[in-house]
Amino acid sequence: MLKKSEKALSETSSIDCEVHVSTRGRKPKQQSNDETITKHRRSVGMSEKPKENDDLALQLNKFYNNLMRKRTKARNNNELPIEHEEKQCIGPECTNSVRQGSKYCSERCGLALAQIRLKTILPQRFNDFFAKVPSKQIEDNKKLDNVEGQITLIHQKLKKFGEWKDNVENFLEAIKNAQPNAERPKSGDDNFVVGCPVCGGEFPMRE
Repeated sequence: MLKKSEKALSETSSIDCEVHVSTRGRKPKQQSNDETITKHRRSVGMSEKPKENDDLALQLNKFYNNLMRKRTKARNNNELPIEHEEKQCIGPECTNSVRQGSKYCSERCGLALAQIRLKTILPQRFNDFFAKVPSKQIEDNKKLDNVEGQITLIHQKLKKFGEWKDNVENFLEAIKNAQPNAERPKSGDDNFVVGCPVCGGEFPMRE
């Protein structure tokens, strides 16, 4: 009996060991499968994004090419050569055709027309300009008239002062050379005393 039980235990232990070993061997296989799945998904996602970017880049490139094609077409249409139309020169009494890019057949016609315009337009412009006096000039003329009036008044006053000066000088010369005709008679008022309003002193009237 003991031998049978030991045999059974040894068999069960060997089974458990095999199961344990087998389970240990399977786990890394499952992990490796999961890792491979995730790696595959990532690679698929990364491969899908460049495809989307490539499609967008192609669309933008097509749009840009169409736009540039339209612009070049419009530019070429605008730059089409226009035939030169023959026009008559606008110079005085000239029947020749004009030069390309000009209104005259030669410089002589242009100068002749410019002289005629100056002779006809400038006199009228001068008359219009000088017909109306500017307001600033009117104000300056008024100020000048006022100053001239003040100058005349000053000259008149100086003339009067000169006349007064001559009269005073003549009067002083006459007093210096004058001689008394007779002595003044003495009176009782000679001793009259007068007070000075400035210093308050008293002095006789005779002095």
